[in-house]
Amino acid sequence: MSELDKLVTQIEERSKKLVERKNALDEENSKLKVLVSKLQAEIEYKTKTINELNDKHQVLKIAKTIGSEDNNKGAVKQLDLYIKEIDRCIALLNS
Repeated sequence: MSELDKLVTQIEERSKKLVERKNALDEENSKLKVLVSKLQAEIEYKTKTINELNDKHQVLKIAKTIGSEDNNKGAVKQLDLYIKEIDRCIALLNS
C-alpha cells in the first residue's frame, strides 16, 4: 500500500469517527433540550405555587390583623396598601 493510500484510509477513518461523534453529540443535544424544557416547566410550576402561597400568606396576615381589635389601624393601613396595589395593577392592565 502506498503512502497516499494510507493517508486516504486514515482520513476516511477519521471522517467516520467525526461523523459518529457528531451524531452522538446531536443525540445528546436533543436529550438535553428535552430536559431543559421539562426543567423550565417545573420552574414555572414552582414559581406559580410560590406566588400562590405568598398570596395566601398575605391573606392570613390580613385576617390575623383584622381579627385583633388592637390592630384595627394596622389592618386599615394594610388594606389601603392592597387597594392601591390593586388599582395600580388595573391601571397597568388598562394601558
